[in-house]
Amino acid sequence: MEDFCFYWSHSTLHRPFFYKRFHKYHHEHKVPTGLACIHAHPVEFYFGNVLPELVGGILLANRVHHSCYYAWVVFRMMQSLNEHCGYNFTWSMFRLVPFHLRGDEHDYHHSE
Repeated sequence: MEDFCFYWSHSTLHRPFFYKRFHKYHHEHKVPTGLACIHAHPVEFYFGNVLPELVGGILLANRVHHSCYYAWVVFRMMQSLNEHCGYNFTWSMFRLVPFHLRGDEHDYHHSE
């Protein structure tokens, strides 16, 4: 659910109306660093980052343990840091995640 919601929220943020008002702030980093993953307009932060993270927990409600949910949130935060750091670590556990962007692919996303 989180991937689905993040994909659509991020695609929406790249539409001209939303990009120039909100998402352009995040793309000020043409060569992103780890901290660029949280550099976002408040609207983007909640709509594009927080809401997708919450959807899975809300849908699962009492069927998921809090520690499991928090572990997932930490995992996704680490993945975002890894994508924004600008390096392709051969030892990164995130290389095993389907559809994971490598650092150079994400750098291209920011520069173009």
